[in-house]
Amino acid sequence: MAETADEFLELLAQDNLVSDKILETLRQKVATSKSPVGAKRLAKLLVDRGLLTSHQAVQVLKSQVKESPANQQEDVEVAEDELDLAPIEEDQKHPKSGSRKTQSRPPVDQPEEPPSHELDIEEPAAAESDAFEAAADDPLDDDVLLMEGYEYEATETGETPQENPLTPSSAPTSGRGRKRPTQQLTIVTKRWDSPLLLVGGGALLLLVFLGTFLFFYLKRETADFAFKLAETDYQNGSYGQAIAKYKEYLEDYPKDVNVSKARVRIGMATIWREVEGGHDQASALQVAQKMLPTIEAEPQFAESARPELAGLLPTIAAELAEQARTSSEIGDKEQFVALHDESLELINNTNYMPSSQKKGQQRRLDEIAAKVATVKRSINEDRELAKTVEAIRQAIAADQPVDAYDARDALLKVYPALENRKELQQAVRDISKKEQQRVIVLDDPLPAETSDHPVAIRSVSFASRTGETLQGLSGRVLFFYAGGAVYGLQADNGQLLWRRFVGHETMMHPQSSTLGPGSDALCVDSRRHELLSLAADTGKLRWRLPLENPLLEPLVLPNFIVAATQAGKLLQVNANDGAALRRADLPQALNVPPGADVKRGRLYVASEHSNLYVLASDTLECNEVYYLGHSIEGVSAPPVSTLGFVFVVERLSLLNSQLHVLATDTNGLQLRKAQDPIRLEGQVVRRPLVIGRRLLVSTDRGAMYLFEIDQKAETNPVSIMTTEVPTEPEPVTPYVFANGSQLWVASNSLTQFQLQTSRRSTVRKSVTHQGDVFVSPLQMQNNVLFYARRQAKQAGITVTAMRPDRIGQRGGLSETAWETDLAVPPAGAPLSTENKVILFTAKGELYELGVNEFNAGLDDVPDERPIAADIPALTRRYEVGDGRQLLVSSSEPQQFMIYNPDLRASRLQLLNLKTSHEQLNGTPLIFEGGLLTRSKKGRISLLDLAKVSDLVHPFQTTLHPDQEINWNRPALVSEAGTARIVVSDGQGKLYKLSIQQGASPQLKAIERSIEWPLIGSMAGTGDTVYGLARQDEYDQVVSFQISDLTPGKTWELDGRVVWGPLQSGNAVLVFTNTDELICFTGGGQQKWKVNCDYGQPVGLPLLIEGDYILASRGGLVWRIAGKTGQDLGHFDIEEPLGSGPVRFGPENLLLAGHDGTVYTVATSNMRASEANKKSNGKTN
Repeated sequence: MAETADEFLELLAQDNLVSDKILETLRQKVATSKSPVGAKRLAKLLVDRGLLTSHQAVQVLKSQVKESPANQQEDVEVAEDELDLAPIEEDQKHPKSGSRKTQSRPPVDQPEEPPSHELDIEEPAAAESDAFEAAADDPLDDDVLLMEGYEYEATETGETPQENPLTPSSAPTSGRGRKRPTQQLTIVTKRWDSPLLLVGGGALLLLVFLGTFLFFYLKRETADFAFKLAETDYQNGSYGQAIAKYKEYLEDYPKDVNVSKARVRIGMATIWREVEGGHDQASALQVAQKMLPTIEAEPQFAESARPELAGLLPTIAAELAEQARTSSEIGDKEQFVALHDESLELINNTNYMPSSQKKGQQRRLDEIAAKVATVKRSINEDRELAKTVEAIRQAIAADQPVDAYDARDALLKVYPALENRKELQQAVRDISKKEQQRVIVLDDPLPAETSDHPVAIRSVSFASRTGETLQGLSGRVLFFYAGGAVYGLQADNGQLLWRRFVGHETMMHPQSSTLGPGSDALCVDSRRHELLSLAADTGKLRWRLPLENPLLEPLVLPNFIVAATQAGKLLQVNANDGAALRRADLPQALNVPPGADVKRGRLYVASEHSNLYVLASDTLECNEVYYLGHSIEGVSAPPVSTLGFVFVVERLSLLNSQLHVLATDTNGLQLRKAQDPIRLEGQVVRRPLVIGRRLLVSTDRGAMYLFEIDQKAETNPVSIMTTEVPTEPEPVTPYVFANGSQLWVASNSLTQFQLQTSRRSTVRKSVTHQGDVFVSPLQMQNNVLFYARRQAKQAGITVTAMRPDRIGQRGGLSETAWETDLAVPPAGAPLSTENKVILFTAKGELYELGVNEFNAGLDDVPDERPIAADIPALTRRYEVGDGRQLLVSSSEPQQFMIYNPDLRASRLQLLNLKTSHEQLNGTPLIFEGGLLTRSKKGRISLLDLAKVSDLVHPFQTTLHPDQEINWNRPALVSEAGTARIVVSDGQGKLYKLSIQQGASPQLKAIERSIEWPLIGSMAGTGDTVYGLARQDEYDQVVSFQISDLTPGKTWELDGRVVWGPLQSGNAVLVFTNTDELICFTGGGQQKWKVNCDYGQPVGLPLLIEGDYILASRGGLVWRIAGKTGQDLGHFDIEEPLGSGPVRFGPENLLLAGHDGTVYTVATSNMRASEANKKSNGKTN
């Protein structure tokens, strides 16, 4: 046991049981004490003052015991009995000697005045007693550490006992608020010491007051310290320790000022522990739902909880949303979505997250909501996917693969992102296996026809060729498609050999019917769904194979032709007689023709969607079906096979495609993915080109990819050798041709490249014909390149023979050998004279047709060409008088051409208006022998055709600054034998102009404001002029009196006017988009209205014997009664027309096709349809 006070204090310091400040004070007092201080007495007094618990005091004394175990036990027992007091604040700060949870507590109902206990302390020695008697002057005694608060009683001997029990006059309270039991201390004093008793009593009262103050001050300091310890753990994220310390704090200091905050902290720490402890966020939500209601009523909730909840609750919601997103099972997704929705209830509780705090988290909450919306869509996708997969399985089991594909398509229409899901892909593979079984091969030969369709018309086809004759190409024929027709041209000089119309619907170019030279032309007639073989030199029919469905581009193989239809039928056709030897019916439609591996005898057919069929080319049996996974119409170019690989281009969007690389075995079967698809910029619309060990792919955006194929490579056997970046903002069709190391690419220019394989690059050598549009594949014979293009701002198609070796060479040698223009539209209707027919083309060329030309059916050398080279596309022809003709351009009305038959040198003259600085409005027309023009600046002029100068002073309407006039097409009328012009400015004013004669002739006008702004053309007959007014959903025909422009009747039409008003005889005709033909009279009345299903008329009507003959753009010519509108007969030319009918002799008509072909039709060939025989029209 510690014997001295110094030893005892040293032990207190080691155990850190009291503060350093108190220890220092005690050391000073002990050091300045006049008498020795014992350890046991110092321990007793520290316990009495509440600075130590009795248990702590005994433990300190016990730790230094040197005596026998019996004595130690006795001392311990005595000390525990006498020092059983509550712990004080220093114990709470330094609970090193024992836990507060194991400390003993007195019963709550103990008596207020417990009996006193005496300490069994041995008697002090005499020297020590003498020292104690001098305690009155000892500083330690004065500091109330040894003698403070005790009563003294004199013994009989008059000696002061040493280390006898002391009885405090008033027991101090313990650290838990209990009163300590008083202990009576009997001290024997001398009688003369009694005055000291009075002084000690007063001092005792003072010390009691000071002790009480010290007690509460130390207690307050200890509560703050305990709370701060818990706060430190909370802020550091040690939530378990914080919770324990908050609870101990609440036990020890239930009335402290921070108890509300401690309760809030316990609740929040409990939630945080779940959130940050790596637990399932579902448990975190449950804890939050449980804890928040228990603390929300606390005064400190708003200050201590809400700021943290603003981040905590969205964190729980976000984690639940993420768990829903990453879950693979539908049930788990649904569970976490439901929990997320529950977390929103906490977030939406304004007591937990006020709107001010929620606003700061809104962006995060929106992101969470978006993620949950995606998950909910994913749940729906998964459900629908499961249903669809099951539906596919049932359809396959029922042998209904079409229904299976329909189920797949219906799913992807709503959820396109599911296309790459494994479950769906496997289901589609199962369909593919079923599809292989559904390919049916029919060995049922189908003979071709050798007789052509009857033709009841005569025609003359035109071309215009220039240039020289090439050597070594005599007898060879080139085939080109232009303007809906196939042309045969002599290869050496471009001479037109023949023309056959196959329809504008045809998108396939002609090709040789066999792989050898000198073969016939193989064509597709898309109007009749026929495959044709035409004699190369004459164009006469060899054979035709009629089919039920539209054809795709035929594939010419060494021994036969493969013809595929859009309905999914493949035919093996004999090239000699056109007979279909056998047929394979695929279960899907086709968008592109098949590809072939000639060496291995395989056909690779990309179906409308999903599958790539592998067929034996000799038997058409299906060997395999490979699931490619492309979407509907996802493959836009035929597959290509070379060097043991199959290449298929899949369209991803309007701007991107990807190249699939599939490897095969030695037999061209067992297709498998060789490498990841290669991304391409643009769409591939032409078959990729094989160049040895290389593959060239070009896109409609001008990109070009040259791939190198390495058969020995274990990975990525196809690599990009060189690339040309996209250059086209709008889609174009590229045509690629290779000859050795020379490469040509034609789209909107012709570019020549040099392939440098050693450098893995291409070098651009030349660029020609920039701005032109190439319209057919390139061909080469004897190192001469042949191509067809549409020249910029020019009509028709130009076929060119070009010698590449002369490009860029000096010496004046032209690389162009010859050029031939095809399919040039007419400039108005043909002109019929007494002994010949004259045709003017859009390029200003003149053809004179006599008996020889009609008998030959061809004319490729114009009788006259304009001197000027840059001629705008001419569109209309007007009679000027004296045989002169005016040819005008709709696109450039300032330029026009005059044909004068009286001139010898050049009958065609191109003229430019001197008013070209003013933008004209509409094409000019003939009025009173002059050229009438309208400008957007409000000027109407009449010009001398010979001098191109004003015949009379022009008319000028009044305009505001920057105002422009959009004149409609005027009506040429007659009033009292005087020619007049009636025209509208399109802004609510109508003008009637005539020439006012005099010293200075001028165009004079009267004007009238009208209710309607007029559009389109005007036409007049008798005393009435007719115009058009446009309403929201229909057009109106309005009439005016010519004399004073007074408005007359109006007629509301069922649709829009697409042709007319046009004057013919004594009537004005109008045709609408609802197929109604209406006739108006010169008296301002509607004469009749009939339904007409022949199509929109073209050109001007022809009046014969009071009847009207009209022609439609589609090629129909019909006759109607002028009085009633009754159909009197029709005739189908079966080719598009570009002009109205012209009388050619007493019994024939002349018509011009849209490509300049001239047709002659006998009026006797017209026959009335059964439907129109019953309809006599509707007369009003």
